[in-house]
Amino acid sequence: MQSFFCKLALPAVLVMAGCATSSSLSNANVPEAHPRLIATRVQSSGWPEKETHRASALYALKCGRCHKFYDPAAYASDDWDMWFHKMSRKAKLEPAQEKLLSEYLGAAQK
Repeated sequence: MQSFFCKLALPAVLVMAGCATSSSLSNANVPEAHPRLIATRVQSSGWPEKETHRASALYALKCGRCHKFYDPAAYASDDWDMWFHKMSRKAKLEPAQEKLLSEYLGAAQK
């Protein structure tokens, strides 16, 4: 029984470790922003409701899987671009997904 548990627990630990970021830059002091807050901010910038919903769902699925939801507005543009590029690779975003999230979260920065 213990061997069976170890076979299940080890992959889970490895998946969680794969999500962690090993960078000298820290996000520890960046405030969290709930996906609904981001969606409200984006929609108020003129985004259509359907596109906002689609991007928000992708954001929750791809970004929230590994970490809290950081507020894009709390970052300088250069810092945000660096983090977004790095996380896009880790999240294995397809080009269309990366474009959608980049525009969506860019609208949330304003």
